[in-house]
Amino acid sequence: FGRVCVLAVPSERFRANLEVDFAVPYMEAGWSVGSAVHVGRLAFEAAGRCVRCQAVDIDPDDPAATGPSLLAALATAQAGGGGGKGPTFGTLLRPCVERLGAGSDLSVLTLGMQVRHGSHVAELATLVPSAA
Repeated sequence: FGRVCVLAVPSERFRANLEVDFAVPYMEAGWSVGSAVHVGRLAFEAAGRCVRCQAVDIDPDDPAATGPSLLAALATAQAGGGGGKGPTFGTLLRPCVERLGAGSDLSVLTLGMQVRHGSHVAELATLVPSAA
């Protein structure tokens, strides 16, 4: 996204819990709701796109800082996208209990785990602990 809008795009602005670098950029934008996503032996399903708000324009390290609007850049880059709900970036996942392997523990995710969606495979690149 940063290359498209020619802005610095720190990942912490989007407050993702997991970051995966698939070979095909933005491939998650085409995932249908309910499609299977596997992280290691854990099973998830796509629950929809993550609609973004003005929070992406706030620098978590310096809330007083100002600069170009990432939200506006995202909206411009997705002209006609977002399904009328606003600009989206990322995909929401939910655990899929029916697809979990025996003995799977949803509390254990580690860097380097294999992430699969269909025939696409990548490694879990960033893992941010949940605030909950």
